[in-house]
Amino acid sequence: MVAKKDLLSGGSNKRYVNLAHVIRLRIRTGEYAPGSRLPSIEQIASQFDAAVVTTRQALALLEADGLVQRRQGVGTFVSDSVQAPAALQLPLDEDWSGIRNLWQNSTTRILSEHRNAVVPIDQGHPGKLSNTYHHMRRLHEAHGMPYTVADIYLDQAIFERAPKRFRKEIVLHLLRKLMPDTKLDAHETIQIDAADVELAKLLDIAVGAPVVIMKRVVQDQAGRILYIGIPIYRGDIVRLDRTFAI
Repeated sequence: MVAKKDLLSGGSNKRYVNLAHVIRLRIRTGEYAPGSRLPSIEQIASQFDAAVVTTRQALALLEADGLVQRRQGVGTFVSDSVQAPAALQLPLDEDWSGIRNLWQNSTTRILSEHRNAVVPIDQGHPGKLSNTYHHMRRLHEAHGMPYTVADIYLDQAIFERAPKRFRKEIVLHLLRKLMPDTKLDAHETIQIDAADVELAKLLDIAVGAPVVIMKRVVQDQAGRILYIGIPIYRGDIVRLDRTFAI
């Protein structure tokens, strides 16, 4: 049996951040149901062998993330809705309809932009790099909520064909429109991580809250890399639903 203290140790995070992760997971899995009252601060501290001050700090993180509500003199309650509004849900479907639907109500803001960017391509990737790439970092919001920070690396010559559109539209869709007769291959990887201070501020979430990192690479038929996109989404909007036979 794993000792209670082991749940909060390890890694570079502070103990209150690790405790917040543990409680967050129990909320996400339904062990702490929406609207339910959490154990008292003292009970949580005892359960996880944590100090009371550590427990208070962990609950403050969860409250900042909208997962719990602390009521003076009453206790701490799981928020009635522990998911983002339905209009902000991002299902990971194969036809990209989830992204398109979310985009309809989105606004885009350019955070930074420059030419001759260094491309973050994985070592050993079979694709061939173009001479120069244009880099943009964009922040996307919908219904008043920031939901993704995206780093975009686009072949400079292609970017210059429609710079205004590339700054505002979904790059994957615009590439298809601008290059209708070119065979394009796309590859995507998905990773789960935790928000650092910068991401937490941009996405309006707590430091250490879960984020979903998607890395997309598009190549032409000659293997030339035209586009690399790295959007980082709030973890509370991403959903993977699948139905399959067993």
